[in-house]
Parts: sequence; structure tokens; C-alpha cells
Amino acid sequence: MKRILSTFLLITTCLACQKATEVTEEPDIQALRAETKPTEVFLGNSRNDNFEMKINSNGTIAAEFNLEIVANASGYLQNLKIKNGSKVSQGQVLGTLENTSENLALERAQLAYKKAQIQYSDDSVSYSSKNSVAIENRKTLAGIKDSELNLKEARINLEKTLIKAPFTGLIAELEKKIGDRIGAGEKIAQIYTPNQLTIEAKVLETDYSNLKIGLQADVFPLAIKDKVFTATLVEINPLVDEDGMIAVKLKLNETNGLLPGMNAQCIIRVPVVKSILVPKDAVVIKSGRPVVFTYEGGLAKWNYVETGFENGTDVQITSGLDADKQVILTNNLQLAHDARVSIANSALNQN
Repeated sequence: MKRILSTFLLITTCLACQKATEVTEEPDIQALRAETKPTEVFLGNSRNDNFEMKINSNGTIAAEFNLEIVANASGYLQNLKIKNGSKVSQGQVLGTLENTSENLALERAQLAYKKAQIQYSDDSVSYSSKNSVAIENRKTLAGIKDSELNLKEARINLEKTLIKAPFTGLIAELEKKIGDRIGAGEKIAQIYTPNQLTIEAKVLETDYSNLKIGLQADVFPLAIKDKVFTATLVEINPLVDEDGMIAVKLKLNETNGLLPGMNAQCIIRVPVVKSILVPKDAVVIKSGRPVVFTYEGGLAKWNYVETGFENGTDVQITSGLDADKQVILTNNLQLAHDARVSIANSALNQN
């Protein structure tokens, strides 16, 4: 009996020692956190600002005024005063068709008109009537009316041999050279206004309700990497094409260095409302809900938030966060509440 009792006491003592050991070996969470190396993070700021939706589109630069220069008559190109890239003024003579016969016809018409005037003057000596009908009849009989029409026609025909600039602009696509035979209506070159350029682009029909004339846009030409141009929305085509797209036109506010035909990316900015905004990278999904970690005294603080619009750069926060908070932008997927963090480079954490 004593032996059994001793064995029982021994087993009981061992179990008690084991439990005591387990209690003393339970990990200290706070101590472990203190020993863990802080996670390096970059910071941004939450701010109260006007939120802008951004409508992305690709488009082509075009001249607002663009016209083909064509010949008004047939003939050989006698001289040409332009080349591609020439700057010309409205009405400037750019070239001339061979016009010897037209010049002769004008001289004959001028001579005939002068003769008719002399005849009328001689006939008027014997007439005393100042009746307007009688005067017109005498002009007709003297040949003044016919000679006036012939003179006008000769001047028009000579004018047609002159190739003139329809407006002030830049010459492009010059297709003819001196000596070429040109037909009436045939294209000689193209002229456009280099300081009045537009972008013709297309946007998704789902963005139509957000569009209105006067919206501003940022333009990124593929050919110019280091400069952002601005443009104003001036036209919306009220028609959806077979691809579900709507054509829009934006007028460039600056055109230096741009050419018609260049491709460009357009970002149309649509102001919505003033609200709390954070950089897009600040929002992560935890437990199926959006979370923003704030930086407070070296610790990451977990904040459940409700989000609204986003534009590829910023996210609108409708609840759960105030303005002027430092928010964590990197390594936030792996963070827990009250995790120790350090600022990776404070000089770069400006938003």
C-alpha cells in the first residue's frame, strides 16, 4: 500500500513540475515584438483635397485648320516659291502656272474696253439726254458692257494661274515641282496652322456622364518624353461607335515641338468633391476589408476605412481616417497592428 502511495505522489509531483515549466516558458508577446527588427516603410500623407477622376485615352494630334492647296486651272508649273516647312501668309503667292495666253487675253480685254470707252465718249457728244436708261443703252451700243465682262473674265482666268495661300500657316506634303503638268483641282501641297493643334481621341461610353466642355487634360506625346502638355476639352461627339467609344476633341494650350499625326496619351481630369485622399499604395485589404496603416510613434496602427473613387494615383476615403495623418505606403501587406516600423528615407516620404 505504501509503495502504491509513493508512486502516486511521484507521478503527481512530476505533473506539477511539468505544468510549472509550461507556465514559465509561455512566450512574452510584447518582449518578442521588442526584439523583432522594425520593418522599414515609406510614408505618405492623408490630406483634405479636391479629388479628380482621371479618364484615360489615346489620341492623335491634328491641326485645327488643315487644307489642301489645289490648282484652280490646268497648266505647267512655271515657278514655285515654297518647300515643305515653309511659313506662309494668307494671300501670299506660292507658285504660278504658265500663263502667257492668259496675260495676252487680259491685254486684249483691256484694249477692247478702252476702245469702247472712246466710242461711248464720241457718241455722247451728239446726245443731250441724261436719262439713265438712255445712258445705259448708249454704253451697250458702244460695247462697254461686253468689254467690261470680257475684262472681268480675263482677270479671273489670270488669277487662276496664281497659287495662293488660303490662310497663314505651314506648308507640308508638297507633291509638285517646277515643270510638272497640273490639272485643275489637283493637289499641290497641304497647309495647316502649327500654333492651333488639337487631339482627337476616344473614351469609353461609361465615362460619358463625367464629360463636359472645358475640362482640363494632361497630354503625353510619345515623341516627347520629358514634357507634359495641357489641353482643354472643346468637343464631344454625341455618338457611340461600334466599339463602345465616344470621340472627343481637345485643344492644346501649347504646341511647341508638336506635329500633326503624333500619337499621345491623354488624361482628362474630372473634379468630383473635396474629401480625404491617400496615395493608392496606402490601401491594403485585410480580412476582406480595406485598411490603411498610420505611423504613430514608431508603430503601425491598423485603421479600417471605407473607400470611394480612385484615379490610379489617389483613393478617396469616405470614413475611418482623418486628414494630416502619416500613412504607410510600403511593406504594409505584412504588417500587424502595433507592429514596430522605421522610416526608410524621410527625404523621400513627401506626398
